[in-house]
Order: sequence, then C-alpha cells, then structure tokens
Amino acid sequence: MKKGAFPALLAILIAMLAIAGCGGGDDTSSLTKAEFTKQANAGCKEHTKEREKLFKEVSATIDPSEVTRKDQEMLISDVLLPPYEKDIENIQSLGAPEGDEQQVEDIVKAMEKSVENVEAKPLVALRDTSQFAEANELAKKYGLDDCAL
Repeated sequence: MKKGAFPALLAILIAMLAIAGCGGGDDTSSLTKAEFTKQANAGCKEHTKEREKLFKEVSATIDPSEVTRKDQEMLISDVLLPPYEKDIENIQSLGAPEGDEQQVEDIVKAMEKSVENVEAKPLVALRDTSQFAEANELAKKYGLDDCAL
C-alpha cells in the first residue's frame, strides 16, 4: 500500500462507521411501525458504537506504514460485518409491523445480499458503500435511517 494511503483509507472507514449500525429489540410480534423503527434505529446506534470500538481496537494493532491487504480485509471481516450481521438478526427478531412484512423482508434480504457482496469483494467496502446501496435505500425509505451504512 502506498505511503499515506492508509490515513485516507481509515478516514473513509471512519465515515462509513459513523453512519452505520442497526438492530436490538425483543420478540414482540405486533409492534407499530413507529415502535419498530424506534427500536430498530436504537439498536443500530448501539451497533455503531460497537463497530467504532472494534475499529479502534483493530486499528491499534496495525502499523499505518505497513498496512497489508490482509489488514484491510481484517477491518472488513472483523469490524464492519459482525455488527451489521447483528443488525440483520435484530431487525428480524423485532417482528415486522402488521402489513409491512414484505417491506421488512425486502430490507433484510437486501442487507443479507450486501453481506454476501462484501464477503466476495471485501476491499470494495473500504472504498465506498456501493455494496450496501440497495439495503441503504430500502432502510432509509422505511425510516431506518440509523440502519444504513
């Protein structure tokens, strides 16, 4: 990696992390949309904090002057994806509001597809959030602004 490229890479990842997260809630089956979005967004914020903590821990172990491809991939596999996968689980655990089951299912499927895309091409996630575009759009449209990366 070129000297000086790691700080730019970290800045991009930090920006991504600042707008990331999701999940958290109980197994209530008849939440209103307002309750659902409030609980999901609260969980997203919690996972954003978790992601930021993981990022600090992992980046403390990496020498910025000697960042390898393996280090970059570790940032994705160990920092970005685990909290995002928790987001998916938590949205599912909340139970979709009555009448919104398809919309919530579409959000979850798009988020799962994002994970698959990132696992297939992890370094793309360090450059931009394009692998999360569909999931982000659906989440924001539904009111899950804190659940978009």
